[in-house]
Parts: sequence; structure tokens; C-alpha cells
Amino acid sequence: VATTTYNDTVAAADLGEELPTADSSPPPKNLTSLISLPNGCLAGVAGNELCFSDPYMPYSWPVRNRYAFAGVGVAAIAASNSVIVLTETYPILYTGSDPEAMSGSTLETYAPCVAKRGVVDLGGAALYPSFDGLWLVSTQQIQCITRKLYREEEWTVLNPTTFDATFHDGRYYAYYEGELASRMLVLDIESPDSVTEVDESADALYRNELDGKLYIAKGQKLYEWDVDSGHYYESDWESVALQFPAPVKFVAAQVHADFSAIVPVDTSQITANAALIALGADEVAGHLNGAELLEMEINGSYIVPVELATARRVQFTLYADELPVFTKNVTSSRFFRLPANINTDLYAIGLNASVNVYNVTVAESVEELSRTSA
Repeated sequence: VATTTYNDTVAAADLGEELPTADSSPPPKNLTSLISLPNGCLAGVAGNELCFSDPYMPYSWPVRNRYAFAGVGVAAIAASNSVIVLTETYPILYTGSDPEAMSGSTLETYAPCVAKRGVVDLGGAALYPSFDGLWLVSTQQIQCITRKLYREEEWTVLNPTTFDATFHDGRYYAYYEGELASRMLVLDIESPDSVTEVDESADALYRNELDGKLYIAKGQKLYEWDVDSGHYYESDWESVALQFPAPVKFVAAQVHADFSAIVPVDTSQITANAALIALGADEVAGHLNGAELLEMEINGSYIVPVELATARRVQFTLYADELPVFTKNVTSSRFFRLPANINTDLYAIGLNASVNVYNVTVAESVEELSRTSA
């Protein structure tokens, strides 16, 4: 303590290496959307800055590795060594292999990200909700893939700011709290010309990378998606109303579907329960003192609870002048006749099904239907 001076006589050649983190800083406190890059860097968004760590030094976030941009960042997606930054205005692409020399370019398409939890990583591309649809952004392109499916006012009803999404089995799954209902939107990336909306609620969606399965959290329970072969969601589909130049009389229709999946529902247990009830209360043992103590659960009986499987069916409906005028339960791909008294210029087709439906055709003659099917 009493020593006030020190004579430094060590030669420069005898010194150790220079402290590599002398100009480093910890990561910003408001850092979000942490991702890793192939060059060993971590990257994240902090307000209006894209920040990088030094390669293979996740604790070192020097100021020289920070890049400011216009607007406020929402999420970041890795695309090889490049980074796609989604903002409240325009997406921005940063390219480069060195975190000290990244080059940023604004993609000149106004497509703000309106829900951070609605962003999914497609492996080199980002899929996310905006105010007018679902946008796909990569290093090569930017496009709204739902433009042909939703008008802007229709998309707004889904309330895209509430999207909570994940990517599983080639599909974009997003739960949303819409203005009219809370549902799950399912979009197949390979077939973006159609979309499914499932009447299902969820508190969180998660695709497990270890087993490749999709899980849904609801309250205090966790469910695996698409594993119960006995219970399917029934699908409802209705075409747009088609206006013809003159009244048309359709004669026949045909539906192609997975009719082999239509199996009768097993109601044998319901029959057994009914027979037991018919024998009287003593046989059911559902009344007070109906069974010996500890023989069955409290408030129990010999009636077996039944949870019926989903009825497998394909129901065709023809609409004329916006009213249902004909319906039929279709059980095969054979054509069927339509009522002869329907003659109008405004038609639509509806399907209710719990099996896969591939296509539906209506025609003005059986011969025309045969040519179309062939």
C-alpha cells in the first residue's frame, strides 16, 4: 500500500496477448429475438438496432457490431449468414459474413409485422402476419401469399395482431382472437391457394424439434395434435356465388373423396347401456345404496360412458339464388342427379365432410360430367 510508483521494465515481446474483449459490452438490456448464425455469431433486435455478438463469444456485444435502422424492430430471422429484420414498417435485409461489416438494405415493400408471436422461421425465410395478409420474406423475394384468399377487410376480422403461430409439417398454424370468433388458421405453404380455419382454442402452440410433433396448450393441459383417429373436425366449405350470363340448369354432380374412410360408428355400448337401463335401477346401481359400499365410485353406476367417434360423411349442398335447394349424403364417387326444377343464373356449392374431399363437379349433362372427370 505504501508503494506509490512502479518501474515497468517488462519488454513488449514478453507481454501476453492483448485482451480481446477490451472494447466489448454486454448485450443490450432490451435485446429480443435472439438467433444464432452459421458464422458463430448471435444476433438480436434492440429497439431500432440490429446487434451482433463477436464470433463464438456470446458474452461479447461490442458497439461496433450494432446497426441502426429506421423504425422499430419486431423480430429477426436467420437466412444463412444474412439476417431478415421485420419492423413496424419495411422489412430489412442485412448481408455479410463478418459482424463488423454487415450491409443493410430496406426491402421496398410496405409490409409491417404486426405480431411477434405470429412470426415463424421457414429456414432461410420468414412468414409473418401483416395488416393485409400473411407475408413471406426471404433473401430473394417478398410477397403476400394470402392476397388471393382474403380481402384486407376480411383479413382484419381475424385480428392478426393476436396471432400466435408455429410451423409444422409444411403448414403455418396460428391461433387468433378474431372479431367474430377465436380459431386456428392452418395454411399449407405448398398449396397457398387455400386455407383452413379450425374451430379450436389454444393458449400456446409449440412444435417439438425432438419428436417433430405439434403440441397445443389449453389451460393446464397439453395436447398432441392430430393423433386421435376416431375424432375428426368436420369441415364446412362453400364456394363463391357464380353468376352466369343466362339461367343454367345443372343436371348431375360428382364428388371425389376418400370414401374408404367412411366407416359406421360403433354404437354397441349405447345399446348395452340402454338394455341395462331397461332392466331397472337395481341393475344400473345408480341410486342411493344401490351397490355395496366401496364396490364402485361415489355417484357411479354400471352405465359405461360413451364418447362416439366422429361420424364419417360427405354432404353435398347446392345453393341457388343464395338459398339451399338440394342436399345429399354422398357415399361414392358415382355421379348423382340434381333436381330438374332448378333453373337460375346464380349458383354456389357447399360441402360438409369429415373425410378428405378432393374435388366436386356439377354439369349440365352426364356426358359433360364424364368428360370433365376424365
